[in-house]
Amino acid sequence: MKRKIFLFGRGFLGNYIVNEFKKYGDEVYSSRLTNCSKDDFKIDIRDKNSIFNVLEKIKPDIIINCVAITDLDFLEDNPEVGFEINSEGSKNIAIVSEKYGAKLIHISTDSVFDGKKGMYDENDSVNPINVYAKTKLLAEKYVKQETTNYLILRTNFIGYDSEDKNLLNWMISKLSKQETIIGFNDVFFTPIEVSYLSSLIYKLSSVEESLFLNLSSDKKISKYDLAIMICDLFSFNKKLIKKGSSTDISFKASRPKDTSLSNEQAKKLLNNNFLSLNDSLKKIKSKF
Repeated sequence: MKRKIFLFGRGFLGNYIVNEFKKYGDEVYSSRLTNCSKDDFKIDIRDKNSIFNVLEKIKPDIIINCVAITDLDFLEDNPEVGFEINSEGSKNIAIVSEKYGAKLIHISTDSVFDGKKGMYDENDSVNPINVYAKTKLLAEKYVKQETTNYLILRTNFIGYDSEDKNLLNWMISKLSKQETIIGFNDVFFTPIEVSYLSSLIYKLSSVEESLFLNLSSDKKISKYDLAIMICDLFSFNKKLIKKGSSTDISFKASRPKDTSLSNEQAKKLLNNNFLSLNDSLKKIKSKF
């Protein structure tokens, strides 16, 4: 049965999600605040009435929230912006989702953990150490507080970005020009490929119970080792990758060292193994 989907935040991940749901025949609407195309609604999620005015006409079955300000250092200097958009904006979306009886799929982050343990599961205690993470954790709390039908997804994703803005695009651009990059060998995560993540979100959209899940690759990897894998796959010169530590750079925002996630619960729910990081990178290569 065709469903009505409304996605807030048609950026890097949002574009992939829109295409995934459309592929299976769902009726998909989306919004941004800036750089709107003719197919997007311009909605400021800080304004609840702005959300109501659009969704009153559409009355979606599923609402997906991909909105977030993710510039960690900017948010350390401008915390009010993060709390207004990442937290209060998410609360507004949750309130509207409940009003229309829509399922809310909320995209969260592995950054809610302090990075001291790694391979966190859904029952591990959270402890955000920067403003961005605090705003995202508060958003999770608002979703659980304001809605009765939700799916909160903690994740960290990589992939080909058509707007050429993300980590992987930057790495490949630099290495293809024979420019050196620093790969942190003390920062670990479990990145998942963005189009594969979108396919998992589509599958999970039919789950009836409210829950939160980790969506990640199986094995944690350092930023340095990810860069080496990219060199191997694209036949770049590995000597261009210089080992470094995150402590070598004076970031304004604290960075957790190990935000790797366990995906065991999601694999059991979906009754399926996840695409390996190596296979994910091969998938990414075909798009460059």
